[in-house]
Amino acid sequence: MGLGPPVQPKPGSLDPRVRFRQRVQLARKRGSVAAWMAAENAKGHACACGCGKLIRILPSHHSRGIPRYLRAHRPMAVTMETR
Repeated sequence: MGLGPPVQPKPGSLDPRVRFRQRVQLARKRGSVAAWMAAENAKGHACACGCGKLIRILPSHHSRGIPRYLRAHRPMAVTMETR
């Protein structure tokens, strides 16, 4: 079940055609992921659990974000209830 073929606007409708005069090319301001990783590893992101261990920054953290906890250091809901 599709929406059907695309429909061209009728002449004189409220949606005028858009015409581009020229292309604009934007310069990228960011550097490479490797340079970003080196800079973030130099900052020394520590685990939020309080153990003091540093989180090693990986390439996937550039798009997903830097984790707050090391693997298996995140407090679980059961642990929080017993305290």
